[in-house]
Amino acid sequence: MRRRDSGVSLIELIVAIGIMAVALFGMISVISFTTRSNMATRENMLAMRAAEKQIEEMGTSTFAQIFSTYSTGTLNTFDVTGLVPTAAGVKVGKIKFASDVSNQLLETLSGALMNNVDSAGTIVNFDLDGNGTIDSTGNKAAVYRILPVVIELNWKGVQGTRQLSYKHIFLSK
Repeated sequence: MRRRDSGVSLIELIVAIGIMAVALFGMISVISFTTRSNMATRENMLAMRAAEKQIEEMGTSTFAQIFSTYSTGTLNTFDVTGLVPTAAGVKVGKIKFASDVSNQLLETLSGALMNNVDSAGTIVNFDLDGNGTIDSTGNKAAVYRILPVVIELNWKGVQGTRQLSYKHIFLSK
């Protein structure tokens, strides 16, 4: 009778190393995915906090000052610490109002700005001046009572170019 030697054969050792390598590769993949997801979540939280901070800062102005202060100039764009702009010389955040290129506050742009669409796919605008009608003429900057605002952030993140739009409506008191 032959006696089996106690120990591990070379084939058993190679199979065991292969199984361990596959398991280790799987664990490394999970750790890598989790790290990237955590970084993306962190970026999203930074963007959300920055947008909320802008809304809070705008809210410290009087209702009449918000549009005039933040619609043009250097205050309608901003950087966010921890987020990388999409291009050199471009800021991460931008404050948008329902205004045209000549900075007129228009009711017909308010729904397009806020992406308000009814069940039929029609853009639903806001009656910015509170007169009961939405008209396509006239700058409402002097008489508005509702002010829709979108804070838009664009950055280069761990998962490519990212965008966040934060919508808010200021109401006159």
